[in-house]
Amino acid sequence: LGGAIGALIFAFTPSFWFNAVEAEVYAPSMLFTGLVVWLVFHWSERSEQIGNEKYILLIAYLIGLALGVHLLNVLALPTVFMIIYYRRFPFTLVSFALLAVSGVLLTLMVYPGMVKGIPTMIDILGFGGMVVLMAIAILVLWLTLKQRQHALALLLSCVLLIAVGYSSYMTIYIRSGLDPSIDENNPETIGEFIKYMNREQYGTRGALYFLDRAAAWQESPNRNDYRSAGDFFWRYQVNRMYVRYFLWNFAGNPDDGAGVDFGKFWLIPLLLGLIGSFYHFYRDWKHGLAVLVLFLMTGLAIIIYLNQPDPQPRERDYSYVGSFFAFAIWVGIGAAALLEKITLALRRNGNPAGSIVGWVAALLLLIGPARMLAVNYHTQDRSGNFVAWDYSYNLLRSCESGSVLFTNGDNDTFPLWYLQEVEGIGKDMRVANLSLLNTSWYIEQLKNREPKVPISLTDEQIQNINLARWPRRQAFEIPIQMEQYWRAETDRYRRTLALDSVAPPQKMSFEIEPKLYVPGPNRQRIGVLRVQDLMILNILST
Repeated sequence: LGGAIGALIFAFTPSFWFNAVEAEVYAPSMLFTGLVVWLVFHWSERSEQIGNEKYILLIAYLIGLALGVHLLNVLALPTVFMIIYYRRFPFTLVSFALLAVSGVLLTLMVYPGMVKGIPTMIDILGFGGMVVLMAIAILVLWLTLKQRQHALALLLSCVLLIAVGYSSYMTIYIRSGLDPSIDENNPETIGEFIKYMNREQYGTRGALYFLDRAAAWQESPNRNDYRSAGDFFWRYQVNRMYVRYFLWNFAGNPDDGAGVDFGKFWLIPLLLGLIGSFYHFYRDWKHGLAVLVLFLMTGLAIIIYLNQPDPQPRERDYSYVGSFFAFAIWVGIGAAALLEKITLALRRNGNPAGSIVGWVAALLLLIGPARMLAVNYHTQDRSGNFVAWDYSYNLLRSCESGSVLFTNGDNDTFPLWYLQEVEGIGKDMRVANLSLLNTSWYIEQLKNREPKVPISLTDEQIQNINLARWPRRQAFEIPIQMEQYWRAETDRYRRTLALDSVAPPQKMSFEIEPKLYVPGPNRQRIGVLRVQDLMILNILST
């Protein structure tokens, strides 16, 4: 019953529920994390049985599959290593320190080791070379089994299974080769596939950027709201970007999302979780520590690693659902602990109605998830919510055939793509995403695929396009092609039965300011235009 209460409370937390009703990676990612954690505890109870290794192998394969969904699942590995350590080695400070070191190394072997290493090896060896390498690995595994080196064989098997699971990414390569209408990053060649796997589109940061709080603070547009880098770290990154989300899920989220509504869930989930965490450490501190590591790795550790500036474009609570899952385990343990204590107390006093009181207590505990269901249902229920569809439909219908509709980011682009590709609305016009216009592959697709966007650059120029120096605010003029202008005006006249008698303009004139400033010599800041700015000007000029 405690497990059911914990599971229901987690299911009705606003962040998990939000993920569950979106076609996004976070719900299946949470499924893999939950399976891996359950399997390692399940293995722990059967670790002395013959064939227990199958659970470890299944965990390795699931981790590999999970990498094809989201990298968050790597953060469950330290908990897996701790549970295996508890069952296979006596606890001492020295052995636990060795576990910490080896756990870090093994986690790094998976990410970034295998995640980034496999694409690099494909780049060096090619797919044929990778097949040979896999064959050699299988041969080595067979030799270790033949020599009865079971621990080494298990480790090699896990590595191979992670690689096999991770190979699900090959579907991206295959699918891109078929040139679908939406082909982000265009990873149909080995070179482009490597760039896709290494996430080069998002740029790179220094390896130790996550330690530089001052840099994130100084980069923040709202940096003046904080006294120091430490104040920024605590008040924004920890308190606002994690603690607030945590309390949203177990105390209550206000309608405006600004703070925390402590009365919304009657504090039942939060108190059960706190009771469960203390009880878990009291009864089994080793497993309690393993769950605590999961709680921290999928919560505060992400905060430290991301080192987010203020503000963020959206609420980020969906990223920390793994941490809320760990706390929900303690919620279930807390509910079970209360029921256990109540039942034992009644039996000790010889109360004949002990079982009845126990059932009443269980029903009272179910008030927690029932309350969360009641208050969260309205905000999480998306039935009848057609805002995205209507918004996209209106945008597409507002444009004439052959138009180019510029969008800014994913939220205003994907609904438009859905209507175009799935429902066939507005397929005679082109959506141009400004964020993607900074990438050469997207510019080439706009230029060469129907409906084509007028771009005067050659494919070679597109591949080499970069920031352009733009030191100050200056005027820019684009001549108007009068033949096209009068053709458009004639079409409009036929529709509106009115033709403006004012003489048409001969050119478009406007002023452009630098969009970015980059470091120059002698600590100067040089103004530049981004690739997306250059492409807008090129499209207008063409």
